[in-house]
Amino acid sequence: MLVIDFETRSRVDLPRQGQYLYAQDDSTDMLCLAMYLDEEEFLIYEWSEFPLQVREYIEKTDGLIAAFNAGFDRLIWENLAPEHLQVPLGRWYCVAAQMRVNAMPSSLANATRAVFGENRKDIRGPQLIKLLSIPQPDGEFLENDALLGEMGDYCVQDVRATVDLMQAVPLMSPGQHRDYINNEIINDDGVRVDHILATNAQHYAESESAEIALKLIKLTDGTITKHTQVGRIKDWFVYNTSQIDEVRKMMTVKEKGRKEPRLSLDKNIRARLIIAHDEHLIELPGTTREVIQLLDDGNKSSVSKFKRMLDRADSEDYRVRGAFVFAGASQTLRYASRGLQLHNFRRDCWSPVEAEQICRRMADKRTVLRDDTSVMDTLSKLLRPALIPQTSHDRFIVGDWSAIEARALPWLSNSRGGNERLAQFRAHDAGEPDSMDMYTRTQKQLNLPSRQVGKVAELALGYGGSLGAFKSMAQNYAVALPDHKIKQIVERWRERNGWAVKFWNALDEAARKAIHNHGKVFTAGRVEYRFYPDLMNGTLVCSVRGTPTIIKYPGAKVIHEETEYGPRSTITAIKANIAPAQNTKEWPQVKLWRGLLAENITQALCATLLREAINVCVEQDIAVVAHVHDEIVAEASADEAGAVAIKLRDVMEGAPSWATGLPLKAEPKILKRYGK
Repeated sequence: MLVIDFETRSRVDLPRQGQYLYAQDDSTDMLCLAMYLDEEEFLIYEWSEFPLQVREYIEKTDGLIAAFNAGFDRLIWENLAPEHLQVPLGRWYCVAAQMRVNAMPSSLANATRAVFGENRKDIRGPQLIKLLSIPQPDGEFLENDALLGEMGDYCVQDVRATVDLMQAVPLMSPGQHRDYINNEIINDDGVRVDHILATNAQHYAESESAEIALKLIKLTDGTITKHTQVGRIKDWFVYNTSQIDEVRKMMTVKEKGRKEPRLSLDKNIRARLIIAHDEHLIELPGTTREVIQLLDDGNKSSVSKFKRMLDRADSEDYRVRGAFVFAGASQTLRYASRGLQLHNFRRDCWSPVEAEQICRRMADKRTVLRDDTSVMDTLSKLLRPALIPQTSHDRFIVGDWSAIEARALPWLSNSRGGNERLAQFRAHDAGEPDSMDMYTRTQKQLNLPSRQVGKVAELALGYGGSLGAFKSMAQNYAVALPDHKIKQIVERWRERNGWAVKFWNALDEAARKAIHNHGKVFTAGRVEYRFYPDLMNGTLVCSVRGTPTIIKYPGAKVIHEETEYGPRSTITAIKANIAPAQNTKEWPQVKLWRGLLAENITQALCATLLREAINVCVEQDIAVVAHVHDEIVAEASADEAGAVAIKLRDVMEGAPSWATGLPLKAEPKILKRYGK
């Protein structure tokens, strides 16, 4: 396999504008290109220096070309390489994606630390990039042969580190490589943003931020002048309540990797404080509650997200490209989002009709304030509708699986109780008399005050969650219940769903047995665990029998510790997105308790279903432009939208051959703007 790494320079701000706009800009140029092929290294500074051996590999074979974060190197290659050296998308291989599917860090420096215990990326690199890749204050690029020689050495070192990683960590399977390529097809097509809406929304958001600042100054006598002044806000907040000790206790958080607890006033803490006040557990003065509301408004990410849309949109077609990361979520291989970060957009958005009305009001320079919401709230609910089809005559077709995780979990358990729950889903999907949706059924079974509480119970408790999980989920749905009521709900839910409790315990037992019995398979429902002591410092592999679903837990082990409840043993493994301190070699470990094991494998199965559906969409020429959690967004003309919606429904409800017995339900909607 040919392994490459580019070093480039450009007037485009790569972090702000993204790799697509960076690669295609006229100012972007190659500083050097390092290559590794058949145990030989090559370094060139001009395309005219291209080695014959590499050219023959490209022109006369169908071999892969690998790079760390290959999306960037591919785009540079496509925009700068001579025509005779161009290669099809399917020949590109991403080593960062290889790391992610193996639950390893996806940055080169952290990956080498996790695998080898040392950073094999030259620390001189960032300094050289600042000197050579970014324009100087006078707007010109620095020309320096000595520094360019250093840059070449740095580029070669990165290729060596990449090769070492490829040899130390299992390669992507052919199926995983296909999934990666199909995601790149979606990234290349991009999704269009309504640049007029985004521009007006950014203007209103910035104006509202200024208003919030003025209100904060007035409420705090000038102590706080911006909603981003975290330290000042925490100090002011604590000392402007009548119950300092109680409030400090609620604001205190302990974090992994930190020896001392710290004070926090993040959105979850703010919500808990308001709930505690409403339940008369603490007393918050009116001024303090107003400050909380202003912080809630100011910290809505509308300003940054609308600006990011505009920064990354192509000026020719207003499409944003490169928004999706294959296997971006560690362990589960779920997609992640970057740049636009669609996965973080509010789900409770304005409908297309409401969005059009607000757009007209903004265009007329009139206030966007509504009677029932703030400006910032209005704008944050416009983020999804800011994505639009290719032209005003086209449509989005949005398919979303109904309660997919709540179906996947009982299917994985392969138990009598799990099968009974699946039968209830089938009855409701078929519209049988007296059948109820899951949340209403839970409300009735547990005698809960509303369907909304039933929804919170189902979403919070399926993976071993208890009081804390319920309260955290309840905040998202404006549900407030006292602790003793929540504990009762947890107990009743577990009594009604004994199959789930048994499945959690079975997963934990199977994982432990696998670690203690190298190479042997232990099962829990449809889930299998096997431990490989020589793979990535000892790896626990979790898979679903007969499916492409697989999870890896590198560095897995069982540790014994003393707790307040006595001696206990715990399964731990490294967590890719938690980096150790700079002078620490051992990678941090996280606990794999029964609920997390259940959540991981359920979400991994759902991720497999999504990848399989996207692959079928690509085969059937359904133009997928986005995928968000368990949702597929396609694009079609208004005349073809109805037929495409039927095709998408058939794809999403047609379970793969390995998912026999798993009921899937999706009702694609045809929309003029993205939404729910």
